[in-house]
Amino acid sequence: LWQLLPREALRQECLSRGASAAFDFATRLDLENALRESAGFPSSGTSKVRSQCLERGIPAHLLTSEEAGEVLAAVKRLEESKTSELKKMYEQWGLVVEAGSEKADMVRTLTSIFVWQALPIEELRKLCREKGVQSTLASRDEIVPKLVAATWPSAAPVASRYKNFFSGPT
Repeated sequence: LWQLLPREALRQECLSRGASAAFDFATRLDLENALRESAGFPSSGTSKVRSQCLERGIPAHLLTSEEAGEVLAAVKRLEESKTSELKKMYEQWGLVVEAGSEKADMVRTLTSIFVWQALPIEELRKLCREKGVQSTLASRDEIVPKLVAATWPSAAPVASRYKNFFSGPT
């Protein structure tokens, strides 16, 4: 039933039942979970994934639950990786590890890249417009390396795995 209610009605229902939720910042899922818990039911498992995403700066609200879970799992692997492994990933993206870089900085940078790889194409193009990156008719595999190069100036553009059909033989 709660899934059918508009967000404002969910907020009112939480208030009337005394269910705790940060109403100004609560997502629809947060409100539904507050109601579930107030009624004695366990909260939805997806809210745990979303809250862990939020802690790590992953915009779960722009991703499907499955995509958010995949990005979260990848970021957790990054967090558990050795610095030497992160440096290898940096090199694969054409990034330069600057002197004094912390592991947390590398994880944050690589997290951004993982998020970009999962974003819906329209969100990715919106980000390109904000950063002044040409993305018209470009695929995700072409856009993400351009965003990396535009975001981190020390990055060299990564060659696409796919040859441009119009560029002819090289």
